[in-house]
Amino acid sequence: GYEQVWTKMKGLVDSGLAVPAKILQANKGGLMVQVDALVSFLPVSQLSPENYPRVPGGDKERILEHLKALIGKTLQVKVIDVDQKDEKLIVSEKAIWEDDQKAVLESYKVGDTVDGEVSALTSFGAFIKFGEGLEGLVHISEIVWQRIEHPRDVLKVGQKVKAQIIDLNKSKIYLSIKRLVQDPWKAVKDLYKVGDIVKGEVHKVEPFGLMVKLDDEIHGLAHISELSDKTIHDSRELESMFEVGKEYDFEIVNIEPAEHRLGLRAAGLKKKKKEETNEEVKEEVKVETKTEEVVEIPVVEKKKAKEKTIEVVEEPKEEVVEEKVEVPTEETEA
Repeated sequence: GYEQVWTKMKGLVDSGLAVPAKILQANKGGLMVQVDALVSFLPVSQLSPENYPRVPGGDKERILEHLKALIGKTLQVKVIDVDQKDEKLIVSEKAIWEDDQKAVLESYKVGDTVDGEVSALTSFGAFIKFGEGLEGLVHISEIVWQRIEHPRDVLKVGQKVKAQIIDLNKSKIYLSIKRLVQDPWKAVKDLYKVGDIVKGEVHKVEPFGLMVKLDDEIHGLAHISELSDKTIHDSRELESMFEVGKEYDFEIVNIEPAEHRLGLRAAGLKKKKKEETNEEVKEEVKVETKTEEVVEIPVVEKKKAKEKTIEVVEEPKEEVVEEKVEVPTEETEA
């Protein structure tokens, strides 16, 4: 009988058939469930969105409380890994959900606009529920055209939103909110010119300079080398010179609409000679490139950008440490 049960489990891996699993115990890594005559493990990462513990900050005790509330319930799961020698049996509820999602997804295509509701916020984006139990990800760079630190800056859980489907990858859905509104950078040269003296609000102080808000949609960068005649050594020195939330006068030194970049220098500051700023400019390019990796638009048609989007979103929505199965970590708000 014992051998027959393990043989049956191996057959379920190949067939992909769903089986009932009764939840017996919970630990910080997942659930111990009974499948047929065997006790198996259901990792947190393999729970469906409905049962996934969306806990702000990845608090392990709150995750455990959420999992314990599932004890006694029976879930439909797929057997995804069998190791009779080590008596290891891994099952997945998410695999069932993904199959259901694939069937519903057949009625959608890239470019469609959907009405949904924000279901969760993470450091890398927002999850939107729409349609018949579907859920997609809006990467942080696809929420609004300007740079934001966290999705919570402009969205909240429960908020109704419109989004456009920009990619369908098996059961994964990628959405964009910002593509439904016109890119403000297309008209930036009608509003601003190189050489203009403008008022800008210091939005954030970075080690490489100031992020400056010219208006609600256009933000610029004042590099550290463009803020004083004297060398500024670190962000603490910058913070003593410029206050976040306060307006200052800046001169526009360059505008790159296609790259969503606008360079600034402190008004009245003389342009430095090329040889004096050569190394600083190299550093600017290096740092800006690093920054742009966060805010660059993941256009579906561009293979490289698409890979970046997918690479990020593969992470789960909050920090979870499993006792038997290694799972990546992330913070999620719900």
